[in-house]
Amino acid sequence: MLALDSVEAGYGQAKVLHGVSLTVEPGEIVVLLGANGAGKTTTLRVISGIIGARGGVTFEGRPLIGMAPNRIVELGLLQVPEGRQLFADMSVEDNLLMGSHSARAKPHRARALEQSYALFPVLKERRTQKAGTLSGGQQQMLAIGRALMAQPRLLLLDEPSLGLAPQLVTAVFEAIRRSNESGMAILLVEQNANQALRFAHRGYVLEGGRVVHRGSASELADDPAVQRAYLGLRAATA
Repeated sequence: MLALDSVEAGYGQAKVLHGVSLTVEPGEIVVLLGANGAGKTTTLRVISGIIGARGGVTFEGRPLIGMAPNRIVELGLLQVPEGRQLFADMSVEDNLLMGSHSARAKPHRARALEQSYALFPVLKERRTQKAGTLSGGQQQMLAIGRALMAQPRLLLLDEPSLGLAPQLVTAVFEAIRRSNESGMAILLVEQNANQALRFAHRGYVLEGGRVVHRGSASELADDPAVQRAYLGLRAATA
């Protein structure tokens, strides 16, 4: 479905990604783990067309490098950025509707709105409230709901649990699980490695812009290096 092949990218003279290769298959949740500065967000920005890159990036067989971000959205690939980037002075419902302006999403707007409200009932309760007055967790739900309004086949999520209280983290990951069960593939960047690996099918670990570990979620959870670096565990010694 999505394939990156030896991708190199950066900002100006600063190179961030050094030959990143990964795949996401239909119906999968794939997690990208790594420390701050490892290249996780840059990887998502390359896929979304926000920054240029060298190498290969394809979505359902279509090359994405050089394609405008709005055209990538029309293909059914959408990113929820870190920081939510909501329209603070607009209502919850108007923010949701902003997600359905693409040609592929408009015909399904009414049904998608009800699905977003079913997924996040608090948004329906607060549909006339300004987005900027919501709590952090509610804003994250709104950002995800707005992305779902675009009818994505692959959703890119950048740190969806960042700064949230534990009960809200649970709610957000439950929404991710339900979206995946509906058939949506998800590429997830997440610092909460324990939680992410419980939901993901497979994963990759980035260090210094390179993939240093890959495998099923259970393989990564059992990997001593991953345990030490990301799961807060000490590997057993012989």
